[in-house]
Amino acid sequence: MSRERRAGGRVKGARPRSREGGRFALLLAFFLLLFGLIAVRLVWIQAVKASEYSEKATAQRLKDIELSPRRGTIYDREGEPLAVSVEAKTVFATPSQVKDKPGTARAIAGVLGGDAKEYLAKLDTDSGFVYVARKVDLQRAKELEDLDLAGIGFSDDFRRMYPSGELACQTLGFVGIDDRGLAGIERQYDDILAGTPGVILGERDPQGRPIPGGIQKEIDPKHGHDIVLTIDKDIQYQAQVELTAAVKEHSAKSGSVVIMNPRTGELYAVASYPGFDPNKYGEAKGDAVRNKPITDSYEPGSTMKCLTASAVIDRGLYTPKSMFDLPPTIRVGGRTIHESHGRGAVRWSLTDIVTNSSNVGTVKLGLKLGEQGLYDSFAKFGLTEKPGIDFPGEAKGWLPPTSQWSASSIGNIPFGQGVSVTPLQLARAIG
Repeated sequence: MSRERRAGGRVKGARPRSREGGRFALLLAFFLLLFGLIAVRLVWIQAVKASEYSEKATAQRLKDIELSPRRGTIYDREGEPLAVSVEAKTVFATPSQVKDKPGTARAIAGVLGGDAKEYLAKLDTDSGFVYVARKVDLQRAKELEDLDLAGIGFSDDFRRMYPSGELACQTLGFVGIDDRGLAGIERQYDDILAGTPGVILGERDPQGRPIPGGIQKEIDPKHGHDIVLTIDKDIQYQAQVELTAAVKEHSAKSGSVVIMNPRTGELYAVASYPGFDPNKYGEAKGDAVRNKPITDSYEPGSTMKCLTASAVIDRGLYTPKSMFDLPPTIRVGGRTIHESHGRGAVRWSLTDIVTNSSNVGTVKLGLKLGEQGLYDSFAKFGLTEKPGIDFPGEAKGWLPPTSQWSASSIGNIPFGQGVSVTPLQLARAIG
């Protein structure tokens, strides 16, 4: 076949060889350079940086999961459990592994309750590990686990429970979300009750399941120790029933009870009204969590009269049968002391003075003791010191030194005015 020639000597349909060769050479150089860069990068990653990237990859699969210890049980004197720890689950997430975060949040809320937006806020983070929910009861945790949600895992936990609700609530106290004591006996003896957490460090999938053949290391937790109180559950219950009835009968705002063995000082019941449920301590109102018989002092009033009477007997000044002529009133330091109920002149024994709660008679006893004698007697009864029962916030009241007494102090301190004591101090003194 012949080709038509044109002016200039070119053949129709032919391409310039030099341009075609240049393009091919340029393309070849580009790919050679690209492959060269890739090769250098591979060498850099696989040889120079191999160890570093291997460690990072392993770190992404490693999860440090704390193993909660079982907190010790608190028993009453007869071995009845007052505070126990029951098995529960902690729900956690690896946010980067959660595929559908809004859907996962809704699924969690559907099982555990609560607001899906709050769960979504936890999942929508760059953190490698977040707590979704803690202290979840086993049944709900199982329901959630059955959904097999990507990026959601589970670990063993314990939940503190108070089986008798409000019983001895202020004495027992409560624990926080991390199982550390925040009030009461739970706080005072936290080091004994708490135990030591363990840990699982291992390669795990997004659901928290161990990767077969991966790195696994586990340190078992050391469970807490049990403790036994002197509190008697039955006596405590009855004390709270009677206290509640008395407060309501007298339209009072609050009340306290202390029941003690006078020979040993053991406390069988300590109660304060109003109370609260330590299973729901966040719902406690006002100062209901305070163990007022131990932490709060008040002006004891006429309950101190028996201590003044005991002081004169103890010092050998009078006997229970000693007789006294008592006028309707008595004047001390420019102040006139009256009886709480008007009466005429009487002749009463020391026993009658206490039985009839006589202000005038008690002041006469105080005058016989004298300022220093009365102070020393009250100090001997323990009114200047804490009872020493190892309870957080334990108070000791206030008995002023005689140097701070006014001329009329000897006329009101004998029957409990101008001083303050805690109910426990008073129970200890009388006991």
